Amino acid sequence: MISLAEVAPHTASTAHSHPEEQWGYLLEGECIRIQNDEEVSMKKGDLWHTPPNTLHSVKTGEVTALIMDIFSPPRPAYTKPGEGFAATMYSENRILRTEKTPVNNASILRPTSWRDNRGGDDES
Repeated sequence: MISLAEVAPHTASTAHSHPEEQWGYLLEGECIRIQNDEEVSMKKGDLWHTPPNTLHSVKTGEVTALIMDIFSPPRPAYTKPGEGFAATMYSENRILRTEKTPVNNASILRPTSWRDNRGGDDES
């Protein structure tokens, strides 16, 4: 299964693990990969591997990161809207709302809006 995720600047995912093996490829931007408490700066063109059941997360700095993830076997959480990576992202006091668009065998998460954790919507 292939999944594309656009991670906005100053955003981080919650550390998590899953039984599926995962490979990530940074298509655009920069990010920091955190795996087993080790932080590694990644740049466009970098590739990483996450073994099954390994605690990991990602965070961005000043620029957006476009990440292509490959899962084997496919992740069931990525077959339902509002689950998977989008459900683990946060940015300061805002939560990213996304819509999931299936394109061939890829699931593309497209940002639709931000929800302020303190209430109300934020268009930025």
